[in-house]
Amino acid sequence: TQLFKETGRIFSLLFRQHRLNIFLWLVGIVGLTISVAYVYPMIYENQSDLVGLGITMQNPAMTAMLGPAQSPSDYTAAIAFAGEMLLFTAIGMAVMNILLASTTTRLDEEEGRLELVQSLPVGKLSYTTALTLLMLILNGVITLVIAVGLGVMDNADFTWEASLLYGAVLGSTGLFFSGATIVAAQLSETTRGTRGIAFTVLILSYLIRAVGDVSNETLSLFSPLGWTVRTEVFATNEWWPIIGLAVGSVILIGVGFILNRRRDIFQGLLPQRPGRKNASWFLKTLPGFVWSQEKVKLISWALGIFLIAAAFGAILGDLETYFADMDILQA
Repeated sequence: TQLFKETGRIFSLLFRQHRLNIFLWLVGIVGLTISVAYVYPMIYENQSDLVGLGITMQNPAMTAMLGPAQSPSDYTAAIAFAGEMLLFTAIGMAVMNILLASTTTRLDEEEGRLELVQSLPVGKLSYTTALTLLMLILNGVITLVIAVGLGVMDNADFTWEASLLYGAVLGSTGLFFSGATIVAAQLSETTRGTRGIAFTVLILSYLIRAVGDVSNETLSLFSPLGWTVRTEVFATNEWWPIIGLAVGSVILIGVGFILNRRRDIFQGLLPQRPGRKNASWFLKTLPGFVWSQEKVKLISWALGIFLIAAAFGAILGDLETYFADMDILQA
């Protein structure tokens, strides 16, 4: 029990430190989800509108972007909402967890806050335990608020079971990537390295799911985001992916605790690659220095924008059929 001494007080400290960010993330994710859900029944007023959307969603590019689609004849406003919103909202949850978890692990350690706290009579694992509790409560609150917000809608398609499942898949996906970040924080000795590992896991999860959804469903099962889209919310309401994500989260957090206990403060378990003895002429220039600091972000954003643009380009040919059946767009 000495390893977890004063966990409650550290939890209170972390909550006060991050309460503004937590509030903004909570309002942003919940507000966007609920507001979009209320608009969908107004956009798709009849079954022909929904069938047109369903036909468009059968395009392989849309499958790669958003996951497998339901049969066009089965589409409801709720299925349309989940099909277009679930995956990207889950990615938003993953980003929230990665940023908050990396800040509370590596950034606090780099800036000396962790050393200051651990100089007091607290347990070695108290800080990580407090972070885990914070992320568990935050993801749990988002799960419940979204479930209630969708469940109280005056629309029979948004059933209580499906609404709870929608919230649960977001919360469990977020918690999974929180666990992945805790592990990454033990491997790397810098905040940038921690976030680099965590975001690499997120990007690979998306790409593996995209390729698997288009060509090989078994491949998608190797991606946590592949489990996310297989809940088939508001359609068949599959709960097994939630169990998989929850088990994965527990395993990752457990591994993070074990690694955290074994490493020294300010150290990472991965060996650091030695840098060059002398800087190149390009690095000595202002553009070269900026490129050295920001190249990973620039390349990642450029690649992401290109892939999204290419995906939209691939579906433009189907949009005429989709738009032709929507009276509001024709008007």
